[in-house]
Amino acid sequence: MAEGYAAPEQYSKTAPHGEWTDVYSLCAVLYKVLSGTMPPAADTRSVNDNLIPLDQLVEGVPAVVSQGIMAGLVVDQQMRIRSMRQLIQAIYYATYEAPTPIPPQEEATEAYFPADQQPEKKKGIILRILNGICKVYLTVIRGTPTLVQLLIMWFVIWASARATDGNMIRCAILSFGINSGAYVAEIVRSGIMSIDKGQMEAGRSLGLNYATTMRFIIIPQAFKNILPALGNELITLLKETSVVTVIGLKDLTKGAMIIQSKTYQAFVPFFAIAAIYLVMVLVLSWILGRLERRLRQSDLR
Repeated sequence: MAEGYAAPEQYSKTAPHGEWTDVYSLCAVLYKVLSGTMPPAADTRSVNDNLIPLDQLVEGVPAVVSQGIMAGLVVDQQMRIRSMRQLIQAIYYATYEAPTPIPPQEEATEAYFPADQQPEKKKGIILRILNGICKVYLTVIRGTPTLVQLLIMWFVIWASARATDGNMIRCAILSFGINSGAYVAEIVRSGIMSIDKGQMEAGRSLGLNYATTMRFIIIPQAFKNILPALGNELITLLKETSVVTVIGLKDLTKGAMIIQSKTYQAFVPFFAIAAIYLVMVLVLSWILGRLERRLRQSDLR
């Protein structure tokens, strides 16, 4: 509290300390900070001393915050907010762009808070269905070999497709994309969970909605944490593409097998494709290392 408003007793020497004089002093200081004008003390203010609401006096002040502060400055004790908790709820509720103001005398309920801040609230039926589908997807994809998934994709799902290079390439891209997506999803989830929950609370307290907070605060920090794991997944995916030869697609492995079948020499072709894969992995590792060092520069500031 500033400018003589540190002692709540000076506003009313008759009211019990802690019942409503604390709220009046807090609201008075908030009103002074936001508007630049100090309201009269509780024991000198009359009912006729009407103050201009902050949302009308100061641009950018949410209406519900203004109502919460004005409710704490009324003379009639019965109309005044009777606890610090309700005043804090009014300000907290305004931060999340609530559609309706908080009634001054109504007790706090979880309905005053945004839906995404109520972890105990029952999820909607659509969200539960999507969550169940995602869990099944992650369990099945991570629990079966990549080679088996590729064979099912080509010989079962794409059974009616013509055996052309274009169809095989599209089938391989779809199969590897589905497989890698499950692992990347878990990597991203772990990265988001590694961020302290105070980061989300800080963003929401600044008036940002959930999507904006995730986009500008949570995701950038999570991306820096999961970059090594994403790099490993990319390298693993690159090496796993060598199994596309089982559906007849001609890649490096298939080419080496053709050379070996004609020359009866396995050493040169297979060591050659091993060297090619090694070079590609080294290049990707160098690029990822440069990116990690670039992102770590912010930690040294």
